[in-house]
Amino acid sequence: MDPEIGSSYGPYVVEAVIARGGQGLVLKTRHAQRGVPAALKILLDTRDLARGRFLREIETLRLLADHPGLPTPYDLGEHEGTLFIALELVEGRSLQDIVKSGGPLPEDQALALVAKTARIVAQCHERGVLHRDLKPANVVLRESGAPCVVDFGVARVEGTGVSEASRLSLTGDLIGTPAFMAPEQVSGEGVGFQTDVYGLGSILYYVLSGQQPVSGTTSLNVMTRRRTSAGRTPRSARPQPSSSCAPWPRSPRSGFRAPLPSPRSSRR
Repeated sequence: MDPEIGSSYGPYVVEAVIARGGQGLVLKTRHAQRGVPAALKILLDTRDLARGRFLREIETLRLLADHPGLPTPYDLGEHEGTLFIALELVEGRSLQDIVKSGGPLPEDQALALVAKTARIVAQCHERGVLHRDLKPANVVLRESGAPCVVDFGVARVEGTGVSEASRLSLTGDLIGTPAFMAPEQVSGEGVGFQTDVYGLGSILYYVLSGQQPVSGTTSLNVMTRRRTSAGRTPRSARPQPSSSCAPWPRSPRSGFRAPLPSPRSSRR
C-alpha cells in the first residue's frame, strides 16, 4: 500500500506518488524542517542483491554530485526497516513524455538536446561511471530546458572489482530497457562505455522519429529482434530531414543501430 498523502516517511512529508515499480516506489516529498522538496526512492525488494544495488546508487550519485546535469543526492535513511534515498526533485518532463504528447522534435532541437546529454554522460564516464539504462524516460528537461540524466539504479562504477553484471543475470534481473539496449547487453556479453554511447544513439533515434529503435509484443521478443535485426531506419518514420541536416543514412548498417564490438571481441 502506498503511503498516505501528508504522512511522514522519516523526516519527509509525502505529497504525491511519482512512480511505482516491482522493486520500489518514488514519492514527491518535502523535508519537514527544512522545507526542501525531494524525490524519495523507497526500496520494497528485500533481497540482499537489491539492497546492495540500492546503496550503490547513492554512492554513485555522490561521486557525481557536483554536476548540474544530474540529480543531487540528499540523504540515505531507513524508515520502519525500509531503505530510502532522498534526491533532488527534478521538476520537468522526460523526453519520452514530450515526444509522446507532441510528436518528434525538430532536428536542430533534437540534436542539441542529445549533444548536451552526451556531454553529461561523457563526464560520468570520466569518473568511471557507466549508466547502463539510457533511454528517453531517463532524460528530464528542467524548467530551464537543460537536460538532466536520472535513475542510476543499475549504474556501475568501473574499476571497483564488482562483477555485478554476471551476478545480476544469475538472479534473472534485467539490466536496462530492451528497446534501448545495446546488442552486447541483450546477449549478456561484457558491457562498457560504448554501451552508453549506443543508448544515446537510441535516444536520438526516438526523439527524431517518435518510435523505439526496436519494438515487439514482449520483452523477450524485443530482445530477440535487438540481437538479430538492424531495426527500422529513421526514413520509415520521418522520410527526410530538413535542409539544415544531413540526409538520413540509407542502410541501417551505416547508422548507429549496427551492433558495436563488445569489449570481449575488441580484445582479440
